[in-house]
Amino acid sequence: MPAGMAPIEAADTVLRMVIRRLPLAFPGLRACRFLGKFTAEGDLGIDIGPMAALPDLKEVHVLAGRGRVRGAERLPSTTAVFCE
Repeated sequence: MPAGMAPIEAADTVLRMVIRRLPLAFPGLRACRFLGKFTAEGDLGIDIGPMAALPDLKEVHVLAGRGRVRGAERLPSTTAVFCE
């Protein structure tokens, strides 16, 4: 964990880095689930927009309220987004 960061802030940072790299690391990814408590109050949320570069993506599950998830409108219409 980076110095001076609370565990939840570190988790947010790692999640953002992972989402940006998914299309290059797993170009054939069809489904993805992000489980855990990722966003702290006052945070801007989780941007899943970079996943639009995954042509075969069919489902994304994020354990965060819909209001905390950004970028879903960039995903293909064939991709189902589930938020909890």
